[in-house]
Amino acid sequence: MKNLLVIFLLLALVCGSIGACSAASSIYGISGLIETPDDSIADVASPQLTGFYAADLLDTGSNGTSFGGVLGVFPKLEVGAVAIGSDANGVDTQALLNAKYRLFSETLLAPSVTVGVVDMGKRLKEFNSQIDDASAFILIGKNLTSVAEGVSGRVIKPVRGAVGFGTGIYRGGFASLSVAVSPKFDLAVEYLSNGLSQDSTFNGMVRFNANNSCSISAGALDMKDFYAGLNYSVTRY
Repeated sequence: MKNLLVIFLLLALVCGSIGACSAASSIYGISGLIETPDDSIADVASPQLTGFYAADLLDTGSNGTSFGGVLGVFPKLEVGAVAIGSDANGVDTQALLNAKYRLFSETLLAPSVTVGVVDMGKRLKEFNSQIDDASAFILIGKNLTSVAEGVSGRVIKPVRGAVGFGTGIYRGGFASLSVAVSPKFDLAVEYLSNGLSQDSTFNGMVRFNANNSCSISAGALDMKDFYAGLNYSVTRY
């Protein structure tokens, strides 16, 4: 654990010396938070490289890792792929193929509507036999800053929320909330009613946006197990 913390601290320093990402990837290789998708779409001009470590990812004492990338194909469409593995006995590394499409962009009054699918090949069933479907989803997202300011009675930092439901690891529903506490730092929480462990999960993280190319996140899965991730955007032009 200490070695992992040192590695991610060094990565943060390196990223900071190179130059906020508009979108960042989840563990499963689709733009989002830790395990849940959001309504952002990867930039067409900047393919993302991603890497993650999650302690006790399966809620069985086994740790997980994933490495891959996300690519914006069109302004409203992205595709992604990661190799996800675990140190659990008998579990081989699996390749997840994903896609996400924004049906409707957000307006002043209406939320965005986004659809997608994680794990088109149904590989996550190798980690949990109860997951026998691809994880398709539909979600709505909205800037909630004005609502939050009305409730608190003061000016606050930008707040975004998303709710959705689907199949596979998104069966039963999920929700997330993120706050841009500064240009460099975001705080986020998310809830899944049936995640990879097929049990309800509540996660939290802080994301450090080092520059336009690099972001580093760290947090807790189910508010008890360490999580860390790195996103690096490769600018093509």
